[in-house]
Amino acid sequence: MQKPLQVMSSLGLLVCRPPCDAPPRRERRAAFEQLHAALEANDEHALAQAVEAARMAEVEAEDVAKAEAKLVELQSRTDDDRKAQAAQILLSGQKKDAFHFVKKDNVDAVKTILESLDDTVRWQDWRDYCGRTLQNYAREMKADQVSEFLTSMASDLPKGTGRGSAASSALRGKAL
Repeated sequence: MQKPLQVMSSLGLLVCRPPCDAPPRRERRAAFEQLHAALEANDEHALAQAVEAARMAEVEAEDVAKAEAKLVELQSRTDDDRKAQAAQILLSGQKKDAFHFVKKDNVDAVKTILESLDDTVRWQDWRDYCGRTLQNYAREMKADQVSEFLTSMASDLPKGTGRGSAASSALRGKAL
C-alpha cells in the first residue's frame, strides 16, 4: 500500500516528495534483491534475515508471503532431507569439476574426483549439457591422458560388480 506523495510549494514551484516515514527506494530495492537471492539459495538463516529486512523496508506483501512460505518449507525438512540435498549439491559440483578437468586434460584432478565418489555413484553415466559422457568429452576435447585414464578405469570395473552394478545386473537378468 503506497502512501500519498506530499506536495510542497516553494517559491511558486511544486515539488513532489515521498513522506518522510517511507523507506527509501534503494533500501526497498536492496531488501527485495536480498529476499530473492535468499529464496534461490535455499538457506534458512539467510532467508529468515531477508524476510525481516523485507518487512522493515516495506517490500510488497506478495513477495514477503512467498518467502515466508519457502522459509516454512525449509524449516519443516527432516535431517535426512537436508543431508540428501547436501549430497546432491556436492555430487553436482563434483560432476561439473570432472568435466572441467577433463577439458584441461588434468588426469590427477579427475582421478581424485572419481576416487572420492561413493560406490553407488556411476560416473560412467554422467552427461554434460550436450549429452556427452566423460569419455566422449575427453575424446572430443583431445584430452588424451584423461581419455586413456577413463578407459582404463572403465575396463578395471568387473562386469556385474562395482559402482551401481546391482541395478544394471538386475536389468540384464530381466532382459535374458
